[in-house]
Amino acid sequence: MDLALLDGFCSRPNMCTCSSGRTSPSCSGSLPHHCNLRCMNGGSCHEDNCRCQKGYTGTHCGQPVCEKACQNGGRCIGPNRCACVYGFTGVQCERDYRTGPCFTQVSQRMCQGQLSGVVCTKTLCCATIGRAWGHPCETCPAQPHPCRRGFIPNIRTGACQGEPSTMCSR
Repeated sequence: MDLALLDGFCSRPNMCTCSSGRTSPSCSGSLPHHCNLRCMNGGSCHEDNCRCQKGYTGTHCGQPVCEKACQNGGRCIGPNRCACVYGFTGVQCERDYRTGPCFTQVSQRMCQGQLSGVVCTKTLCCATIGRAWGHPCETCPAQPHPCRRGFIPNIRTGACQGEPSTMCSR
């Protein structure tokens, strides 16, 4: 009789299901303890706990880690990889490329003075003549971020640069 069968039964070729419930090539008591957890994404099992590779966490190493949180509704889908919702892009979904109307006034939290026929990004609206932007209306910050009024960040370099308000489309 095979020694492996003393403490369990053969569940598939060269693999036993032991009385403890673990699967192993052998169920003899002299073998080191084997883990019952299945670790994902390159994690390894030690003493019934998964040790995860860098970039993953969780009981089975199934949850990716984004060291810098995803912004604007984006979600972490891989180590330091965000999936962005429509209208946002960038490593952490930090860049807003949505377009909408630009407003010159805000009174009692209501947008007023819509620039007729003008459609542009929030960054460009708020960096130039706008005091509010979009549908629903979003009030521009007192100091446009990350550049001062009249300037917007360059998409490639991030450096603040002057942009004429004609960049909005009509």
